[in-house]
Amino acid sequence: MSEQTELTRTTERDAMERLRTGRRVRPAVDIYDSSDEILLVADLPGVSGNELTVSFENGELTIEGNRTLPTDRSEETASVIYTRTFRLPQGIDTNGIEANLKHGVLSVHLPRAEELKPRQISVQAG
Repeated sequence: MSEQTELTRTTERDAMERLRTGRRVRPAVDIYDSSDEILLVADLPGVSGNELTVSFENGELTIEGNRTLPTDRSEETASVIYTRTFRLPQGIDTNGIEANLKHGVLSVHLPRAEELKPRQISVQAG
């Protein structure tokens, strides 16, 4: 066997092992900022609700989702691990965070704390 053939087989084995153990991908995310909330919208194609975790710890929001894919070999599967972490600004009401997954699109609503929302001040005319 030539050195080139052995190198090709090693490279193919390494690639399959990386797929089996999971390839990490940063999902595309859109961020919308309003006076009431920050909305994160992440593309997670093929991820189901039971393969998704959204967590908040030490001021950081972490999104992790897993998608399992079939390979050319029927007995093997590959996985794609979507992962992204965001440092949240001060003033987010962490108890009010909500997340929804629909058709591979994750929406995370990060409400602003009441004391930071703009408010109208009434003026007394006299």
